[in-house]
Amino acid sequence: MPKNSLPMTALTIEQIRQEAPQAFAAAPRPGLSAKYSFLPTSRIIEDMDRLGWKVNMAKSNRSRTTVNQQFGSHVIKFFHPEVFIQDNEGNVESYINVVVMNNHAGVGSFKFELGIFRLVCTNGLVIKDTDMGSFNIRHSGYSFEQLQQTMNQAMERLPELVGKINQYNMITLTAEQQREFARQAVALRTYSDRQPTDEELASLLTPRRHADVGDTLWVIMNRIQEAVIKGGYDFTNSRGKQRRAKSIRNIQKDIEVNQAIWEIGMQYA
Repeated sequence: MPKNSLPMTALTIEQIRQEAPQAFAAAPRPGLSAKYSFLPTSRIIEDMDRLGWKVNMAKSNRSRTTVNQQFGSHVIKFFHPEVFIQDNEGNVESYINVVVMNNHAGVGSFKFELGIFRLVCTNGLVIKDTDMGSFNIRHSGYSFEQLQQTMNQAMERLPELVGKINQYNMITLTAEQQREFARQAVALRTYSDRQPTDEELASLLTPRRHADVGDTLWVIMNRIQEAVIKGGYDFTNSRGKQRRAKSIRNIQKDIEVNQAIWEIGMQYA
């Protein structure tokens, strides 16, 4: 392990079960066709563990309906202790994440997304890049060997991802480019049709940690992502009243906004 690196903490099975009980469903939602091939997320968790990938985040949409509580959408985020990105001093700057999205209600296949978890943040940035960041596994015909092959193919793209991050670290954004980035990002929350003021943009762009101080594309992208996902910045709602943004709790919206921010950042590369 490189010097001065901070270990990523793996969740226990009980912790995962508490945050995303749907992952441990023993059967699919009642009423599905007999042709539906059931593959519990718990099986993926076990097989990813065999490949060395540990869970560091589990999340599900909170719902009052019994069906969603038992079979609804959930997200499991994995990291590998030996798969990371180093900074110029040889320290761990980011871990590579594999984000798995699934449900047991009969809607779609397992969806995997590639992500990056910076140690200075509390959120992982999910990559929006169909050539590099997304892949699916069908429920029917699933095998451990198929998962292993899929993961190996994903990791083959890692040098390309590291190259992009290094490129982003070398691009300096002007103050106006930062504000424009922020304007596009805050629009993802769709609070109102009005344009944010310079003061509101400044609130969103204010660094929350020393490690987020700087003007590079990579720093600005992560700074904005943290603010938009976690909230805490000022905005004016459709009624003209000052409000403070709350965090995004819906898991689909979280992933959608994450990927959109990645796409916005690519415009400046």
